[in-house]
Amino acid sequence: MDAGFVDLDILLTRIRHPQSKVYFLDAVKAYKAGALRGALTSAWVALVYDLIAKYRKLSALGDTAAATFLQAWDNATNSGDISELLLLERTILDHATGNTQVVNQIARKHLERLREDRNLCAHPAFSAEADLFEPSAELVRLHLVNTVDLVLAQEPLQGKAISDLYDIDVQSPGFPTNHERILDYVEQRYLARVRSQNVRNFATVLAKSLLKGVPAQWEPLHHKIISSLVAVRDRAPECWPDISQVIANLLDSGAGQPSTRRGIYRGVP
Repeated sequence: MDAGFVDLDILLTRIRHPQSKVYFLDAVKAYKAGALRGALTSAWVALVYDLIAKYRKLSALGDTAAATFLQAWDNATNSGDISELLLLERTILDHATGNTQVVNQIARKHLERLREDRNLCAHPAFSAEADLFEPSAELVRLHLVNTVDLVLAQEPLQGKAISDLYDIDVQSPGFPTNHERILDYVEQRYLARVRSQNVRNFATVLAKSLLKGVPAQWEPLHHKIISSLVAVRDRAPECWPDISQVIANLLDSGAGQPSTRRGIYRGVP
């Protein structure tokens, strides 16, 4: 996406969390007023706030990595430990990439540049006194677009949390039983606005269930698991070549019954 052609007001409508939108609006207002250093600083604040908000949702879903980070964040907030809060802020991108997978590796590189430029704007000690950092309007606009595209517009349902939620969901009476309804349900709940890497991870869990029988509690639910995997194939086709290779590797290792193998590739529950 060319950041120069993105309408910032429309960009605001894509932000999922209401308070994140309020913080990001400060960045847009600063940008339009020509306060470019202020725009970068506000964009970083919106980003960190949104990651914390996503962590709260993931923690509620049982994500232990998100819960552990939040406990440290809340403890530091309650005790007024500024140095600890600054440390957590500096490391939140690493944590979101390596622990909760809310941010992928490519997004991390773009967001690290935002963090570096924000530091140059907010901390004069980071640059020479005679060489005040003055970001260009194009650079700031790119950072604004990346902040929304890579984080603020994304679902907090990422990484391990997808499998954990699916585990509860597929065993519940509310999970559809009709094949076509399962396709629609899985697409809307587990595939929409979820990063490709996490879609592949989700599909790998489904394939291992069918071919290796893990977790054991999914054994009576094969028709739902197969339909869910078919949903990935049909509704997220850009991910399927990699997933197909994973399935092939599992088959080569000797896992699975012939009937299950045929079911996966035909897509017949």
